[in-house]
Amino acid sequence: MAETFTFKDVHGTSLGDVAKLDTLITVVDGSSFMEELHVMDTLKDRGWETGEEDSRTIADLFCDQIEFANVIVMNKTDLMNDADKKRLLATLQRFNPNAHLIEATYGQVEPSSLLGTNLFNMEEVSVVVYESI
Repeated sequence: MAETFTFKDVHGTSLGDVAKLDTLITVVDGSSFMEELHVMDTLKDRGWETGEEDSRTIADLFCDQIEFANVIVMNKTDLMNDADKKRLLATLQRFNPNAHLIEATYGQVEPSSLLGTNLFNMEEVSVVVYESI
């Protein structure tokens, strides 16, 4: 996540010192997102855990990724009917009303909607993280 850019190495240098975090982008599989959101599998159940103590569910991971994204790409929208697209859109907007939402098929997205946006702001993310603790 974004905090990776703040960690200092043994020389006191952080990734943020040498690279700019421009945009946090999350891609959701539009055709399966709503179903996966309600599954109670843990990350450990799927072998996705980050460590022994990681007890998050798939839904926890999804919510974290969506909450902090500046841009959410809704992929596989070609496999969805209009009602399911509207439901997905409404759900994502509830989780993150400030994110830019982009529909995609086969992951095709205009690069200018992802690169050079200057949407990421570390101070804003820090406030959100602090308030959720």
